[in-house]
Amino acid sequence: MTHIRILIVDDEPDIRDLLCKFLSTQGYACRPAADAGEALKAVPDFVPHIILSDINMPGMTGIDLLKAVHLERPQVRVIMLTGFASTENAIDALNHGASAYFKKPLDLMEVGCAIQRIAGEIQEELKEKIRQEDSEKERIRLRASNKVYRHLSNQHQRR
Repeated sequence: MTHIRILIVDDEPDIRDLLCKFLSTQGYACRPAADAGEALKAVPDFVPHIILSDINMPGMTGIDLLKAVHLERPQVRVIMLTGFASTENAIDALNHGASAYFKKPLDLMEVGCAIQRIAGEIQEELKEKIRQEDSEKERIRLRASNKVYRHLSNQHQRR
């Protein structure tokens, strides 16, 4: 099983710390980032499966982060968090590919359930990718075996 990596982006240190501690106890590898710029710098090295991001942060917003990440890594799931919930924010986040949207104060059990569901989807996608790669390797091996067999048969018939 792949160890699911979660990047937690929030300009509020208490929320970052709370989410990191909670999700770490659930078995996830977590990395905090204080803003979207720091998060974008962390993505290439940390390679998160999931990003939990506040929407309203100084500088680049969480929606801007979502768009930027999905340009390079569309498979990364992004969960949006906000203390200023509105229908418009939720629709905007979901229209740009957010996997979920939560209003602060957070219900950790609710967030944990969403992460668990998304992590399960990611695990299934990774298993399917491995199955496809294994199938392709088997097809290549069979083609190579058939070529060797034909070559040996041709040589045997010439004798």
